[in-house]
Amino acid sequence: MRVGKAPMQLSTGLQALHAEYAVLSLAGKRSLSGDQARSITFYRAELAFIEDPRAFAGSSNQIVKWIWFVQKVESFVAANGRLPRQNNRLAGEDIDRDEWDLAEWVRYRQGRAASTGRLCDYQRRRLACIPGYREHPRESNWDRRLEDYRSFIEVHRRAPRYRSEDGTEKSLAGWGATQRAAYLAATLSPRRIRRLEQLQIWVWGRGGA
Repeated sequence: MRVGKAPMQLSTGLQALHAEYAVLSLAGKRSLSGDQARSITFYRAELAFIEDPRAFAGSSNQIVKWIWFVQKVESFVAANGRLPRQNNRLAGEDIDRDEWDLAEWVRYRQGRAASTGRLCDYQRRRLACIPGYREHPRESNWDRRLEDYRSFIEVHRRAPRYRSEDGTEKSLAGWGATQRAAYLAATLSPRRIRRLEQLQIWVWGRGGA
């Protein structure tokens, strides 16, 4: 495992997180919950990593690997002004494998871990310190599509139609049909159902709106 130089300047959010855990780490073990104890382990591992990342070169420890990936993602964001991403439109030889792997880790592995409750408090809040990071990026994308759908209704006083010659309207109608199909299949989350039913115009069922 290659290890780069850890960032020396800590963000304000990370400073606050470390300050909170510096106090919590002084508490007796018996007073800590399981999540707090695990969080303190990650906190202390990161402090040691920042102090001397070279000491962890080649480490197979899963906590150290997690800290290493966080540091690499932050370094990428600092250098490129954005989170790493996977660009499937590029030819295989043009794909930056390092960026691809970072995007896989931060978007999918951490996203799945967060959605299944496998991240401790420190991990979740540490990831939130990375500029641009969202714990549930898919939910944010869904919310944006919902707002586009809402805006169309407010402007046109009707739901978008799939047979429209306008590509944007057709896309919105297709999105709406996808939500209805998910609802009929009982795979649509209660949150999404509630948000859709708050629209001025929305009908469940095969006919749609």
